[in-house]
Amino acid sequence: PADPVELVLGYGLTTAQKWASEQLLQFWKEDQSKALVWAACGAGKTEVTYPLIRQVLSEGGEVLFAIPRQDIVREMAGRLRQSFPGVTVAAHYSGQPWLAEGHLVVATTHQVLRFYRRFQLAILDEVDAFPYQGNEMLRFGLQRALMPRGRLVEMTATPHSRRDYERVITIPARYHGFPLPEPELIVHKLPPWTEAKAADLPPVVLSSLGSKRGPWLVFAPTIEASSSLQKLLAKALGKPVGLCHSKVVNRSETIRDLRVGDLDIVVTTSVLERGVNFPGVGVLVLYADHAVFSASALVQIAGRVGRTADFPGGAVLFIGAKLTAPMNEAQKLIKQLNEQAKERGLLHGEDTA
Repeated sequence: PADPVELVLGYGLTTAQKWASEQLLQFWKEDQSKALVWAACGAGKTEVTYPLIRQVLSEGGEVLFAIPRQDIVREMAGRLRQSFPGVTVAAHYSGQPWLAEGHLVVATTHQVLRFYRRFQLAILDEVDAFPYQGNEMLRFGLQRALMPRGRLVEMTATPHSRRDYERVITIPARYHGFPLPEPELIVHKLPPWTEAKAADLPPVVLSSLGSKRGPWLVFAPTIEASSSLQKLLAKALGKPVGLCHSKVVNRSETIRDLRVGDLDIVVTTSVLERGVNFPGVGVLVLYADHAVFSASALVQIAGRVGRTADFPGGAVLFIGAKLTAPMNEAQKLIKQLNEQAKERGLLHGEDTA
């Protein structure tokens, strides 16, 4: 066997996380081939894999941590280097020299295509995220990167099916023990965004955004929609409204202004759907019935709200001309996690929330 591997975590795991990490070690011990970790947004799913990673590395195996998005690969490589100080971590994303040494490899799902039968264990984060979701080539590539008896752990906040796994492990509660804010679905016909006026919006939009409670993220389906809605809301509310989409050059300044309170409201596309945290934020999705809003996108958007112990609640409003399957599915998944958290006694905040 290889040498024991040191694991350094600067914080304790929650009850739900501890249980999940024990389940993953059990999965390894029982020689099962595929597990799913279904976690609430902000419940800390990556950390639960660390004890399993340590186990595989200490048995002399190699581990792949695959992530659809390049920016998260860099961040994840840094986190793994801190937690496994004695291990060489290789990071693979486009623009990097290809041959990086390391038994623990972090890579984008596209870079995974370069590996052949190398890993005893592969962990795939954000199964539901673009570009992995629905891409058969990337799915095949991940299987090919595993050794013939290699194992796969997939992680998501929005499982499409739970039937394909020998073990499904849920982390239904966040560390602060308050329930996840559940989306409110509002049916209201909005005119095309280029023609929309303040009077066309449901009253709840202006009353919510006009209240002193901030910050707010208003999600729009396209760049064009976000620009139109930003102008409309700024005029209707008589105050500055930020704009954030992939073509906005100074979007990091807009994000900073929202964070420090210089802006109360930012209209955004899906660029802010994952990976950003604004304590106390509320979320509105306009034209939520648009095809761009999949169930996983809507769960991620709802997951921006209530992430901190100081602000564990908050408004999540999905507004569309009709209720779509993704809107209903997102609400259902969040409710299911809250029910599980309650059944397992993981919520302490119920009577105070």
